[in-house]
Order: sequence, then C-alpha cells, then structure tokens
Amino acid sequence: MNRTSQVLIAVWVVIIAFIAFLVTDLANSRRLVEARVRDQAVSYVRLIEQHASAAFDRSDIALVGFLDHMRPGDMPLRGHLPEKRRKELDALLLSHQQRTTGVLAMYIADTEGTLIAHSSGSAAAANVGDRKHFQTLKSQPRTMVAVSEAMQGRVTSRWGVTVGRRVDSADGRFAGMLGAYLGLSENFTDFYSSLPLGKDSAVTLRDPENRLLVRHPAVDAKLGQPVATSGWIWERLRAGDAEGVITIASNIDGIERIFAFHRLSNYPIYATIGLSLSEALVEWRSERNALAAGGLLLLAAGGFVTAVLRRSRKAELELAQSEARFRGLADQSLVGIVLYDEDGMQYANPGCARIFGYTQDEILRLKMPNLFAEKDRAQAAGTMRDRLSGVVPHAHYAIQGLRKDGSTVELEIYGSRMQVAGKPVAAAVMVDITERRRAEEALARESLRSRMLLRNASDGICILDKSGNALDVSDAFCSMLGYSREALLEMNVSQWDERWAGAEGGKEFRRLQESVGHTTMFESTHRRKNGSVIDVEIHSIGFELEAKPMLFLSSRDITERKREQEKMRMQAHYDALTGVPNRSLFYDRLTQAIVLARRERFELALLFLDLDRFKAVNDSHGREAGDEVLKMAAGRIRLLLRESDTFARIGGDEFTVVLQRIAGREDAAEVAARIVAALAAPFELSGDEAGTREVSIGCSVGIAIFPGDAQSTDRLVVAADAAMYDAKREGDGYRFRSAGAPRQTDSSDG
Repeated sequence: MNRTSQVLIAVWVVIIAFIAFLVTDLANSRRLVEARVRDQAVSYVRLIEQHASAAFDRSDIALVGFLDHMRPGDMPLRGHLPEKRRKELDALLLSHQQRTTGVLAMYIADTEGTLIAHSSGSAAAANVGDRKHFQTLKSQPRTMVAVSEAMQGRVTSRWGVTVGRRVDSADGRFAGMLGAYLGLSENFTDFYSSLPLGKDSAVTLRDPENRLLVRHPAVDAKLGQPVATSGWIWERLRAGDAEGVITIASNIDGIERIFAFHRLSNYPIYATIGLSLSEALVEWRSERNALAAGGLLLLAAGGFVTAVLRRSRKAELELAQSEARFRGLADQSLVGIVLYDEDGMQYANPGCARIFGYTQDEILRLKMPNLFAEKDRAQAAGTMRDRLSGVVPHAHYAIQGLRKDGSTVELEIYGSRMQVAGKPVAAAVMVDITERRRAEEALARESLRSRMLLRNASDGICILDKSGNALDVSDAFCSMLGYSREALLEMNVSQWDERWAGAEGGKEFRRLQESVGHTTMFESTHRRKNGSVIDVEIHSIGFELEAKPMLFLSSRDITERKREQEKMRMQAHYDALTGVPNRSLFYDRLTQAIVLARRERFELALLFLDLDRFKAVNDSHGREAGDEVLKMAAGRIRLLLRESDTFARIGGDEFTVVLQRIAGREDAAEVAARIVAALAAPFELSGDEAGTREVSIGCSVGIAIFPGDAQSTDRLVVAADAAMYDAKREGDGYRFRSAGAPRQTDSSDG
C-alpha cells in the first residue's frame, strides 16, 4: 500500500470517527433534554393536581357546612319559599361564600333546577336544570358530589365551574342541589400564571368526557367543549389510568409538547400539563447546527483531499501538494488535529492551538504529554507509546487537558496509527467536551434534585422490592410512621401495613407489582412505631428496574379527613344536645323499618312523646336547666329500650320511639307506661350556692301501629302525633290512635 493510500485511509478514519461521535453525542444530548422535560412535567402535574383538589375540597366543605343551617322546609319540590326565609338563606349563602376562598357564588336549586336562593340575592328566573352536573346528581342517587363543565354563570356572567352537592328529602328522594361556583382565574389560571413555565407551555383540567374545564393560556372558545386530541388522553381516561406521560402535538395550537396527566384524588377530573419540546431544544438545535456545519466542512475536506491525492499519485510533488492542501483543510477544522511520532509532534492544526491557548509555533515546541493535566500525563504517555508500537492501533478515551493559562479543559480523543514513509505515525482528533460535561453535571444535579424531591415530598413515599422490603423512603414517610430511615430500610411492608401479611396479602402485592405503569389507588391503615394506627390513602405504581419488579407506594395520611367525615356524619344525623338520632335519621330509620315490616309481615309501633311542664322549667330555671332536663330525660328513656329500637329527638321537647317486631299492642302499651313512669320521677338539677334544685315534669305519649293505623311513614307520624295530643288533652299518660287498645288513665300508675 503506497503512501497516498495510507494518508487517505487515515483522513477518512478520522472524519468518519468524528462524524459518528457527533451523531451519537447529539442523540444522547436530545434524550437527556427530553428526559429532563418529562421529569419536570410529572413534578408540575402533581403540584397542579394537589392545588385543584384543594380548591374543590374547600368548596364541598363549604356546602356541607351550609347543610347544617338548613331546615326541613327549605327544599320545597317546586321552589316556593316565603320571602323572609329566602332572604335569610341568601344572607347565609353569602356568609359561607365570603368565608371560602375562590368561590364567586353559592346557591340552592329545587328538584327542577330552579334557583330558590342565591348568595347575590338575585336568583329570580335562573335555572340550572339543563346543566350536566345537575342532571347527574338528580339521576344517580349514589353520586353525592359532581363538578360541572366550564361555563359562564347565569347570575355572575363570569367563567367558572360549579361543585354541586345532592340534597335528599327525609324519605331519600332527590330534593335539590347546593352549588358553589368557582371562578377560573381566582382558583386556577392566576396560580398557573405564577408557575415558571415556558411561553408555549399549556395547563388544563378535563372532565371524564375529555371536556376542557380550565386552560392556561386561556382559550375561552374551547372551554366546556371536548378536546379534539388524537385520542391518547381519552383512551387513557377510559382505561382508568391515574397518571401518564406522552409526547404529542396539540390540536388547539399545533405545538408539540411533552404532556403529563394526573387524576385528582377525590374527583373524576384530570390535570394535564404540556411543556413545549421546541422551547426545551433551543440550545440543542444551536449545537446541532454548529456541529452539522463542522461535519459538512470535514466531509468536504475529506472529499477534496481524496480527489487531490488520487490525481497526484504519480509524483512526489503532487503528493506534497495534496499534503499541503490537507494541512490547509485541517487548519480550518473546528476540532484539534495532531500528528506525532517518536520524535514528537509533527503537526498541530490551529484548532488544537485554540483549544490549549497557544500559537501553532508554541504548541509544536511542547512535548505531547505536557498538553495534559499532571494527573493524566502518565496515562497519556502510555497510550501514545502503545499506539506508535502497534499494541493498540486505535484508541478512544476522555482526558483532562492543561491550557497555557493553567486552566483545564475536558477532552475526548480519537486516535489511530498509520505508516508514513515507512515510519509509524499516530493521529489524534481532540474534541473540547467541556460544555457537554457541564451539561451532564447539570443533569446529574437535576437527578439529585429529583431524589431530594422524593426525600422531601409532602406525601410518604416508599419503594419496595419484589419481596416487599423497603429500598428507599422519603423523609415524610419516616415522620409519618415515627421510624428513622435506617430502621425502615431494614423492614418489610407487612411490618407497618398488615394487609400485606399472609398468602392473600402476598398475591395482592404481586398483582400490584405486575401492573407496570398503571396507578392503583386504595385506602389502608399504617401502624406507627408507638403502636398507634393511622388511616392512609395509597397510590401504587408497578415498575421494573434492571429487569427486577419494583413497587412505588405514595401514602397520604387521611386520619383527620376520616375524623371530619365522621364528625359531619354525626352532625348531620344526631342531636347535638342529647346524642340521640335527629329528625333526619329518625325518618330514614322509620322508613326502613316499615319496608322491613311490610316484607316480613310483622307489626311495629311508633311512640310520639311530648314533655309536660317543660316550658315552666325553662321559664323558672333558665335555658341551661332545660337542656340538662332534656339530657337526663333522654338518658332515662334510652335505658328502657332494646338495642333494635330507634329513639330520636325531633325538636324542642319532642321525642319518638320506633318499636320493631312487637307481639301486639300490649307490648307498645307496656313500653309507653314505663316511659311515663320514668319521666314522672323528679329530676335533680346541678346545684348552685342555694344547693341542689329539684323539678318534676312528665310526658304525654301517642301510639300508632303499623299497619293497622297507617301504612306509610308520613301517615304513621301524623297518627302518632294526633294520639299524643289526645293524651295531653285528656290528661292520659299515653293513648293509642285507634280504639280497642289498652289505655292508661293516670300518668302516675305506670
């Protein structure tokens, strides 16, 4: 092989190696940028999900709080309220609205959707019966809360969404809806504007039918309409996925984005965020264009040198000329090119001189190893010897260079060996990768930040291996359970959550691990180090790491939420003074008892009680004394009843008792007589400076029997109430509604 062929091979080896390096480096750089944007999208969408859930929860809590102030007659079937009561409800709605951040209006709608009260005081003629959320609550008894599509309020005329809560009558029928109207800008878009997103980024909230609730930047014409995407998110929503990431072009503005979506914890609504891929790749495209220009220059140089060398094979002069041209092309290269043999450097192009901060003449007077940092010189000298001797004819490695001013530069070197005039010569292409290293370090810092976010996440996060052993935990998880990180990393999930213990628990654990990429949400309990138990809501995602199955668990402490739900349930169904069921729960249980009695063909009795001389206690001793008598009276009555009986306070000094499966009217008469006797005994009130006070009251009891006296809830109550008034008027202790029943004529005989 002649010298010309050797030079050509060397040139094209260098050019091809360098271009391959550029292509690989650009591909890796783009993947790193896209991975960083995907991580950012997931972090932002979780933040948006938490913010939106909090806004809807605030509104629903305000609606539940308003229910406590409503009276039985406040929800008429056709929306006709006395003007005085309507104004009271308007004022009460306004008070709850003003105490709830972001709520523009609150209202009450009857069974047909007509507004009967509104926080603005202007509900006349407004109707929400055609709204999707109203129809959902009316037609689906099990759905208590629904969120509307984006809309313009018919009273406020401002864009927003409504959180609606179903209201049932005492017999379980639909009585209407309470609504809280949330402004889009106050609750959502102002917050989204504060996030450090790019100008082409997009944030949305969507309902289960993929309709647009909120979008930032705003596109009002699209609000409330289905999003005309290629179907990706609609399919993921229908599949029940709670979280996901995908790259796609938006059909709203045509911009390609990396989208992340996340389902809200307690509502069938999805938050999405799209980060513009074009914005993220601005710097990458600049680097690509510069490197592409350099690659084209090298290809042109290679082609030019090849043509020149082929034409000059016959003469040494032509070879010298081609070498000179090659040297000239190398002088224009953006990378450093060096030729050296056993005597030292024979050639260094201007690109090499620029990298190290020398002139070409200065750099040729240096020994090759002196171009590298002191810690790397031994490695560089050994590599050059190996290449010249032919032990390692080709090399590719990274090394740290030493510039003339003492600063360092990160280099990637591609080296090869060739024969020139019978002597071994080594060629090295040096690429300055300092900026790339900085980018990689920035990515490493971003990865560290992601790990810090994991450690410092507000929810308790734990990563488990296939056996349920903890591999990593967040600080919040350590605080939640009261263990140190070191202790938890020595534990198995079954030690703090008993649902995973045993064969069945193991099967469920493996099922969750195998659902790779899918989020499963469920509730459980965690046992803390001190032995206490907390209620948690868990999101789990199965994934693989190095072909090994793993499970990601995110636990949120919902103990306080459970307590608040139980507290609201108690407030809604139990009398605050005596602790017995209230009017609402009484009607519900009486209705159920009648249904059961009708199906199984047994009798039940309803006792309607009214305390005698109770007003005198209030007038003589004060309201606090009256409350004390009510509590003691309730306690005496409760002791006389079976566990299956229902005892309720329906208002003031009126009580009711439902006796199931009685053998006859004599059973009801016996219970009524015992109640009359129990309440005839004196009550000792709490003492003051004058000593213990004693008062005497009594009671009148009306009794109605199902099915003999009435066969529906309302008529049975009316019958028992009428019998009670008969007993009070005649001075009897108790009286049945119909004739032919046992009758007590003296309240003191019981």
